[in-house]
Amino acid sequence: MSEAEVARLLLRRQRLRLRRDTLSSAIAELDARIGEGMAQTLGRCPRLSRRETEVLRLVQQCRMNKEIAETLHLSVRGVKFHVSNLLAKFGVTSRRELAQASITGIARGAGA
Repeated sequence: MSEAEVARLLLRRQRLRLRRDTLSSAIAELDARIGEGMAQTLGRCPRLSRRETEVLRLVQQCRMNKEIAETLHLSVRGVKFHVSNLLAKFGVTSRRELAQASITGIARGAGA
């Protein structure tokens, strides 16, 4: 490999590092903004237990009770219990509404 090729590769590597640093900064800024938005959203949502939060994340992914049970090592009945509690806390009547309300941070009814 010639010296010119080595110099070209070193320059390319330096440019890539600069891009990586720029991307890292941009990602950190976005993470901070997302964190602020989530904090505001969570302030409008009911308090959830750790398990309810885990179940909710899977409901948001359109997982069925059986899949949630397998993923979290729960019984299907246990999942149904948590989903029922989540529906009540968010004041909604369907899993679709639950997912939407939890993402947008809008809770209605008691417990909100």
